[in-house]
Amino acid sequence: MQRRVVPPSLGLWVLLAIVFTLGAWLSSGTLSPYAASYRELEIIEPCQYLGNVDHAQYMAHFHMLRGDARELWAYTRHLRRILYPLIAFPFVTVAGVEWGGLVVNVLIHLLSAFWFLRFLHTRFGEQAARTAAILLATYPGAMYWIGLPYSYALIVPSCLVFAIAL
Repeated sequence: MQRRVVPPSLGLWVLLAIVFTLGAWLSSGTLSPYAASYRELEIIEPCQYLGNVDHAQYMAHFHMLRGDARELWAYTRHLRRILYPLIAFPFVTVAGVEWGGLVVNVLIHLLSAFWFLRFLHTRFGEQAARTAAILLATYPGAMYWIGLPYSYALIVPSCLVFAIAL
């Protein structure tokens, strides 16, 4: 007898998206505990966001992609990590580094979570997908990096995609 696969309820997706996006918003701006304790604070205006010690290194990507002067980006070793800046660049160009970075990070996380939950639902059933949705929506590991426009924001989504591949 072939098992009929029913898509997860829309309510599950909406609840995941709301809780996750709210968590991301509440986490943004407070994700760098080491920035708060660093002796030379970098305060980013207009929100007085505390940039961590690597902030300039990661902003160099966007200077390079915009075609800014070579002095603004050629010094960093981080240029080899180009996947995230390429994905985030359109959002950063339109909405700025902080807002664009937050929006693209939330979208990447939600898309990978939806794909992962769809996989779980198909493979293991509705209860597994519901349980995973609760865990993903409240996972502190995702919230730690989601508010920063850095390549580290791809850690959790990549792990979800690789788990599907495994």
